[in-house]
Formats: sequence, C-alpha cells, structure tokens
Amino acid sequence: MRRPLQSSFLAIAFFGAVSCRSERDSSGNGEDPDSIPVRYADRDELVITDLKSFAGQGQDTGTLFQTVEATPAGMDFVHRWELNAQTVRLFDRIEAGGGVTVGDVDSDGLPDVFLTAPQGGSRLYRNLGNFRFEDITERSGLSTDALEMRTGASFADIDNDGDLDLAVCGFDCPTRLYVNDGKGTFVDQATALGFNFKGSGIMVSFSDYDRDGDLDAFIATHRYAVDLDNPNYDNGRFAVSQMQRGSDGKMGMPPWLDELWGTVDRPGKGPFIIRAGQRGRLLRNDGGQFAEVGLKAGIDDRGMSLSATWWDHNGDGWPDLYLANDFLGSDRLYENQKDGTFRDVAPEVLPQVPWYSMGSDVGDINNDGREDFIATDMAGSTHYKAKLAMGDMSKFAWFLESGTPRQYMRNAIYLNTGRGRKMEVAQQLGLDASDWTWSPKFGDLDCDGWLDIFITNGMTADWFNSDSRRQSSLGSSTPYTELEAKRDFNMALRNRKGGMSFEPVGEKWGLAEANASFGAALADLDLDGDLDIIVNRFKEPVALYRNRSTKERIRVKLFGRASNSKGVGATVTVKAGDMRQMRTLTLARGVVSTNEALAQFGLGKLNKIDELIVNWPSGHTQSFTNLESGKTYEVTEPIGLPAKKTAPEATPDPFFIKDQSLPNIAHQELEFDDFGTQPLLPNRMSRLGPGLAVGDIDGDGDEDAYLGGALGSDGVIIENNGESWKADTRISEGSDHEDMGALFFDAEGDGDLDLYVVSGGVESEKGSSNYRDRLYLNDGKGKFGLSDGGALPEVMESGSCVVAADYDGDGDLDLFVGGRIIPGEYPMAPPSHLLRNDSKEGRVQFVDVTSEAAPALQNLGMVTSALWSDVDGDGDSDLLITAEWGPVRWFRNNDGKFTENEDSGISSLSGWWNGIVGGDLDHDGDIDYVVSNFGLNTKYHPSTKKPAILYYGDFSGNGERRIVEAKASIKGTLPVRGFSCSSSAIPSVLEKMGSAKPFHNFAIKALDEIYTEARLEKAQRFEVNELRSGVFINDGEGKFTFRALPALAQAAPGFGMSLGDINGDAHLDLYMVQNFFSPQPETGRMHGAMSILMTGRGDGMFDSVWPEKSGLVVPGDAKGLVQFSKGRFLISQNNGETLLFRPNYDRSQQCHIRLIGRSKNRRAIGARISCSLEGVLLGSFEVYGGSGYLSSGTSIISIPHEGEGMIEVKVEWPDGSKSNHQIPAKEGGEIRKP
Repeated sequence: MRRPLQSSFLAIAFFGAVSCRSERDSSGNGEDPDSIPVRYADRDELVITDLKSFAGQGQDTGTLFQTVEATPAGMDFVHRWELNAQTVRLFDRIEAGGGVTVGDVDSDGLPDVFLTAPQGGSRLYRNLGNFRFEDITERSGLSTDALEMRTGASFADIDNDGDLDLAVCGFDCPTRLYVNDGKGTFVDQATALGFNFKGSGIMVSFSDYDRDGDLDAFIATHRYAVDLDNPNYDNGRFAVSQMQRGSDGKMGMPPWLDELWGTVDRPGKGPFIIRAGQRGRLLRNDGGQFAEVGLKAGIDDRGMSLSATWWDHNGDGWPDLYLANDFLGSDRLYENQKDGTFRDVAPEVLPQVPWYSMGSDVGDINNDGREDFIATDMAGSTHYKAKLAMGDMSKFAWFLESGTPRQYMRNAIYLNTGRGRKMEVAQQLGLDASDWTWSPKFGDLDCDGWLDIFITNGMTADWFNSDSRRQSSLGSSTPYTELEAKRDFNMALRNRKGGMSFEPVGEKWGLAEANASFGAALADLDLDGDLDIIVNRFKEPVALYRNRSTKERIRVKLFGRASNSKGVGATVTVKAGDMRQMRTLTLARGVVSTNEALAQFGLGKLNKIDELIVNWPSGHTQSFTNLESGKTYEVTEPIGLPAKKTAPEATPDPFFIKDQSLPNIAHQELEFDDFGTQPLLPNRMSRLGPGLAVGDIDGDGDEDAYLGGALGSDGVIIENNGESWKADTRISEGSDHEDMGALFFDAEGDGDLDLYVVSGGVESEKGSSNYRDRLYLNDGKGKFGLSDGGALPEVMESGSCVVAADYDGDGDLDLFVGGRIIPGEYPMAPPSHLLRNDSKEGRVQFVDVTSEAAPALQNLGMVTSALWSDVDGDGDSDLLITAEWGPVRWFRNNDGKFTENEDSGISSLSGWWNGIVGGDLDHDGDIDYVVSNFGLNTKYHPSTKKPAILYYGDFSGNGERRIVEAKASIKGTLPVRGFSCSSSAIPSVLEKMGSAKPFHNFAIKALDEIYTEARLEKAQRFEVNELRSGVFINDGEGKFTFRALPALAQAAPGFGMSLGDINGDAHLDLYMVQNFFSPQPETGRMHGAMSILMTGRGDGMFDSVWPEKSGLVVPGDAKGLVQFSKGRFLISQNNGETLLFRPNYDRSQQCHIRLIGRSKNRRAIGARISCSLEGVLLGSFEVYGGSGYLSSGTSIISIPHEGEGMIEVKVEWPDGSKSNHQIPAKEGGEIRKP
C-alpha cells in the first residue's frame, strides 16, 4: 500500500518547510484507485537527495568544461570505418555516423552510455562514477556482431517495469529491441514484440503519443535498397522510365520504387525526380506488444529522414512529431489529432524549413513556457566555407521559390508564439550557419537559467566542396579511399538571457574541437547537477567533457504510475524569483542520439525555488513549493486517476480579432523576372506594393478605403456601409500601372476627397507612360474620374510614396512624391518631386517646384516613404524622408523653402528604411518618430565599423554596369554573392579565378582582388550601417537619439506602422506589419515574423506583445497598414489577401477628436494639437496626409488618457492660426476652425 502523504513531509522535513499539492480525483465517480496495479507503490511523492560533488562552494578555474580522455577512463570506443563493398555506397550518408544514448541500465543512479557505429559493433559502458567506465556489452547480452551496421539507439522502459530497455536501429540489419531483466542484462525480443523492422533505420524516437501510459515508437528511416548491387539502385533515368500516372492523375513512382525515388512539382514543367527514403514506421505500444500503424495514423512520409523529434508544438499536451528530411524532401510536422492520427501542419505553421535537414531539438529558449525548436542544415559558418560550398544554384532557383513551406540552406529556429504559426529567427539569433551540423543539443550548460546549445559538426568527407564537385562533373574525381574527413569545429553558443541572442563560447568553454562528430548526448554523468557531454566522433575516440559549473542548479527525476514509468512527455516547470523555466522530458534529440529522461535546471545565483510543477501525460498535476537548490528531486506520480479537470483557466481575450466581414480582396502580381535584366539584384523591385488610403469618399460618415492594384489589375475601392463592406473596382484606367502609394485628399477644394495614386515598379521600360501618376477626381458621390492631362506634371518615373501638407500656408494641400527606382538600373533612382497646388475653381493643377523650393529633393536616392511633420515646433510642416541605402533625412521648412538639417543625429544612420510615423511617445510636447527597417533576422548584419556595401559600375570593361554586394570584415572587404552567380553575370571573374579551383580562389580573395581596386573606385558606392527598426526621440530642439525597437520587432523587415493607445494606459502603442517575400532566390524570403504589437512605456521605449495576446497574426508579405475609425486595422499584402482586424478591447479611455478645417483642407491635414487633462500634459498630436509605408490612414485623432472631465485642447491650424477648446474626455467630438 502507498504511504500516506504525511510521511512524505516527514521524509523531507530535514530540508526545510516544503509544501506539496497534488490534483487527484476525489469525487468518487471514477475508477477505484485500489483496482489499478500500483507501480512504485512504496515511493513517496517527493524524495530529496543532495547533488554529489556539487562545486557550488568553490571557485571556478579554467574553462567551463574539462576534457576527459575517454580511453583511460575506460570508454575505449573508436568509431572505425573501412571502405568495402557493403559500405562504399553509404560513405556520404548518415549511416556512416555513430550515435550516443544515455540511461541508467542497472538502476544504480548513474547514467550509463551506449555507443553505436556502422562497423566494429556497438558498445555499452557502465558508469562507475567519477568519470570511470567499464565495457559491459558482452555480459549484458548485447550483440557484438561487427558486421551489423548500427545507427541510432534509445533507452526506454517499453514494458513499464521500471528498468530501461534498449532499441537499436541499423542499415540492412534487423532492428533490435533488448528487454532488460532489471539487473542490466538484455534479451532481444524485437520479433516477439512486433518490433521486427529491417531497412534503413536511422533512429528510434519514443513517446506516449496516445497517452495510454506506455511508450510508443517512431523509427526514422533514410534511403534503402535491398539489392545494393542492382545497377538501377541509383539510376534516376531508369526511375523516370518507370513513372506511371496515379489515381489522382499525377505522375509518380510505382510502389516498388517509391521508397527510392519520388517527385516534387516543378512549376510549369511537371514533376521533378528526387531521391526518396523508406517510409518511417510508427509502432504503437499495446501493453508491451507493438503494432505498426503509420499509414493508418496518417504518417506516410517518404523523405530521407535524419532525425525524428517529438515536440508538443501547440501546447495541448499531446506530442507531435517533427521529421527532418534530407535534400529536396520537405520536413514534416505531424500534429497529433488526439485520436491516434496525425496531420502534417508544416505548411500552415512553419515559415520555412532547412533544405538539407539534419539534426533537431526542442527547448524553451526564451523561458516563456512554450517549447521552441531547432532544425539544422549545412550552412558554412565562415566566409570561406560558405563560398566554397555555394555551387551553381541557378538550376535550383525554381525550387527555392516553390514549395510550402519554403526550403533554404540554413538552420531554422522556430520561436513558439502560442498561436500555432511559428516565428523563424535563426539569423537573428546567430544560429543560422553552424557548418555540417548533426546534433544540436539544447541544455543549460552554464547553469544560469537559460538554455544554451551545443552542436556537433563534420562529415566523412567534404562532399560539398564545389571545386571537387566541379571536377567530378568533368570526369575527374578523388577516389573514396583518398578522401579526408571534413573536420569542423564543434560549437557551443551561450544564451544571452532572453532567448533572442546567442554568443559563440566554444573556445571559452573548452569545447572548440575540430573533428567529424555525429551523435552527442547531454547527461549528468557525475550526479553533480550540471550537464556533461559525450560525443561520438568519426574514426576517433569518444569525446568526454566534464562540466565544472559553480552556479546553483537542481535535477528532477520522474517516476510514473499512471503515466509511463520514466515520465517521458511530462513537463516540469520551475519558478524561482523572476525566473520561470520549463522542460519536457524528451528522449530523442539531435541525430542518432538520445538524452536520459531527466530534467536539469540551472538557477544562477538563486538558491531557493518558489515552486516546482509537474504535469504528467496522464493528466495528473503536482506542485511543490519552498525548495532548495543543490538537490535531486525525485517526483512520483500520484496513485489513481487524475482529477477531473475543471474548466481551463480563462485565457485573456486578445486585443484584436480578425474581421471576417471584409470581402475576399486579393492583390495579385503578374509574373516578372527582375533578375533577367540585373542578375545580381539583391531584391525584386517589382513587388513593393500595394499602398492603402482611407477616407470618407461618399460623405456618409463612414471611412472607406482604396487598395492599390498590381500591373494588370485595377485598384479597388472598399466601400464602408457601417457594418458591411463592398469591394468595387470603380477606379478605371489603372491596370497598366503598378500602384504604390495612395492618398485621399481634396485636390480641388470642393469639399470631397479625391485620390492620388503613385505608379511604380520596374515591369515597363524606362520612360514608359505606365509610370505616370494618376489623379482621380471625386464627383462628390464617391465616383471617380481620371483628371485631364494638365493636372499633373508630365513625369514618367517609377515612384513610391505620396504625402500631403499645406507647406506654403495658402490653404490648399501640396504634395511630395518620392522617386523609387530607375527600371533596370538599381540602385539608381529618379528625382523626387515637390508639387505645389495651384488649383483654381474649375481647374486642377499641380506644379513641380522642386528645383526652386527644394532642389536637394532631386537627389534623395531610392525613397521609400515620407512624412510631413512640424519637427522643430515652429508652426510649419517640415519634411522627413526615408530611403533604401541611405539615412532618414529631415528638410526644414523655411517660409516655403527647404534645407536639409544634417546635424540632428539622424543622418549618420544609413539603412534600408521602409516607413515612418510620428507621435509624442514620451509626453514632452514634441513629436518623436518611429522608422521601420529590415531588422536583424537576415543574412546582413552591418554595423558602423562593418557596413554592408553595394557597388554599381562596369567591372568587366565592356560598358555594362553590374551590382556587386560586399561586406566589411576584419579580413577586408569581401563579396556577398558566390562565385557561380558572380562569374555568370561578370565574365571577367571566371577568367581571373582559373579553372582548377575557382571556388577556392574566389573564397580566399578580397573584393579588390576579384574586381580590381581601380574599377571599384570608379563604381558608385553605397553603405548601410543600421538595419534595426527603431525610434528617433526628439529633444524638442531638433536633436534626435536613436533607440532600437524590441527584439521581436527585428524578426523581419518592417513596413507599415500605426500609433495609438491599445492597452488603455495613456501611452502610445505601436503596431507594425512585417515580412519581405522578394529577395533574390538564394537569400530566400525574410518572413520569420507575423506582425508585432508593442505597448509604449511613455518614455519612447516599447514592450513586445506576443501574437497570442495581440490577436494580430499576419504571416504574409504585409506592406500597407492603415487604421480606420473605431480602431480597426486594414492591412495590404503583396500578392495576397487584404486583412481587417477589429478591436476587442475597451476603447472608452480614448477621446476621439475630429478637426474640421476650411474648405480646401476640410480634414485639417497638417494641424497639430496639444492636450492636457487636469493639468497633466497628455501629449502632442498631428493630423497626417500620409504616413507609414505607402499609406494614408484616418484623420481622426485618438487621445489616450486615464481620467474624466474635460480635456484642454490647443490647436495650431495648418495656416498658423491657433485656438483653444475643451472636449469631454469620454465622448470626444469635433473641433471646427474658428
């Protein structure tokens, strides 16, 4: 019988006042607990022991890890590899690697180590303590057959008898399932228990996916042919000849070939043949007997899998399965449907996956209680490695731009948002390129409370050396027997506490060894509470690293009763001070490797734990409080059935909800090859829109909208009828244009809103009439007609934005129109234009006065957005301009003449700025500015000392100008693009690099050695040193300080923005839409974000709001953003649907003011107000005629406040006149110009 709970308190009373709470069924309505066999009947729910050899009292000396020579320690294992008829075809595959699995096979408390190898047999080493081991393989009953090609293995208690059994995979040999007799002796019962699989087994991953209390298994598989001597085994042409049409009408492989060859759709050209893998096997455990149920469960993947990791990606308590597949086979994320079946949701929730996926692991890297994930690839960690491996990608350009999700040749880090869709942030974290990466292993290596990562690297040979592959294609290659192993440095990267930045510490920690390493495991080998490391190295002895951390930590071991005996799949949460950490007990991690079923937590300097919570797969929950560090906590699951769950704790409603009432309105681009004219173009310039405009076009009191159209389609009027919407393409003569910025404003002074639309893009020839901007005049009833040819200057240039203000104070609205690009000549830009409104009754006319009023605007570069704002508070509208490859620029208005202010503190930061909005963020009475930029989650990481550089000039001496991207480094200026694309576009590069080792020569040379210093000096040069989106804080005297937005705002390029108080704290909050789908194919989409809401602190700084709470999920190529009245957000997406979100929060603490000006400027664009409540300044606000990115939003001003009574409003009207008013704080209202 189980001891009463009180005895647990007696057992642990020595350690202090500890409290325990368990949730169990006490209703009497469930099954009688006494009728259920009780596992661990005599165990207390909590048993506490001291960590052994805990070094927390002493001083750390030397590196964090100490290398322990494995052979003298008794682990005399060497991964040997000899080429023979059986192995030669596997030399370039995972089967050549060796695995590591860790577990306590003899229940003495010390984790033992099992090592696999494809030759020479696998070995089991018993842990004797103090880093001493003995080989017990033979006496344990394990196979020592040197001819068995073993890959991955895993310890797991498959029969729930409390001891660890062992499953071992292999190539072309039976999978072994060794059952432990409880004393560390094993008997293979694979056939008897239904585990008898033979093929290309890579690793076995255990989990209780059906939550019935025993462990099920998934066997990940690679490519397999029974007859290796069959000449058609690796014959793609033969496979093509055998293709047949299936019942779905698509061409595919016959059943006898579909585990060797497969197809992917090649747009417009039919199926493309790829190497396929054997179908993975899902083995359901039915009380100790296994049944293969993969197809029945919906798992029918034929990829060449290299790892399989269980990951509860949606946090519903049911384990999901991630399969990392090599080469063109896409990774899979099989979501558990809770009924024994799975569904692949990768296309829905993952922005992208690696191309050559290898190892994977799971862990909560930012301590938010949600599990994040890493899947690795082979991207080079240095310039030389990257350029040497970067072959001719042109033949796979189609692949890089097709498929959902996209596949890119770099690691992926999936940040869990709690909304299903994940953010991908590997480049921002510095984890995107880690060489030929096999086993990524999350673990708190330095015990500071944050998960770090250890990575194994290397390969049997450098198979991705582009020079070697080139020679092979020419008929000359090095024999396998002469190839040297590719020895890369293993890596350790420390979490900088926050989860959004990691720093390399391999050398500092003593882990920077160069070798070819495959499997690895993290385990507390000496029971001192920190994580030691075991690495299985190719053709070398095992690497053992002893952790010597001096920080506080604990270990948690689980003993399951209703759940599986080791608690696999349970989550353990530790709360200590401000720190909250969560671990899920997951066995298979990395490649051909598993960790022990134990949770380790570092605590830094904290020595007290506020609460330890265990959530079991059975549904049981336990909580223990007031615990100490330096202990091992053994938690045993309660007896009986879990408590009936009460209604789940209510999740706070999100701030916004997607409004389904908006009709399906999609922006659709025509196919256009930007790279045909400029092959080294960094990004497509044909897909930068569309813009949005908001205004009441029909005078019914509701704000309507305009969505720009792409070339080939007209723009769309979105008519607001109160609570319903109507989409109407009533804007004619627009389909020959690529719409960019749009603006509703009163051009002719008749009291209604007309529409200006900027024409841009690069699809037409330079000088084409398709680049002429359009002005549509409103008939007063919301119907528009194109103005006559004399209304606008005869300008036919590709533009970007349009913004309005009465800069000359004459009562009507003038325009600034930004020049974007000269088609086919990136990065060259046309002039921008200042258009003065000289309209008179019955005649609309805008005159280009740029040369006389603002000549500097003719040479702004590639303008992306602009904002009219009274920057210096002198009562007139100044002009702020953002650009690509340039700084944000401020042009001061001096009585209608504009001069640039170059000493304001903004001109030194050159970026790829996209949008700009203004608001009084710090309540000091002046206007601050938020600017969107490309962020930190790209391959570009410039700084002031190491800028990103672009040259444009003639590099071949043939008069043809080309683009050359470069980056500054400690080794000089280096090329960004690779040898193949560079030499293809600039033939002189091919001649200079030679024919023997052109990739090597290109990789070692600085830019001036490739293109010559003389030609670089003649070329035009552009620089960028800042890619973070951020805030320019105005000191009120024309000086600015730049502050970067939070890390989540840097996860993708930002575009449209909007300021307003969302959470009712009287501070301006910020919403920004993100993502960029148009980089050149090798770079890949920059789409790791989902848009971001940030709450203002009132001092110019912001805090991120996760999508789970904001409700704002925009995974597409978002561009324009406007806010309607009633707080609704309208979002445009390039080549995607238009989205509408409505507020789901209390807006009563906002005062909404509408200014009504004189007839020619009824919306009072350019007006500025200052608001106070009970003597406290609420802030200053402006009415904008265009802001953000290519957009113009509502003219209604929302004043955030936290009080009642009357708000004092001081208005400075566009003509310079002033007036004072009082407005009810609750109701708001209209203010008319006196």
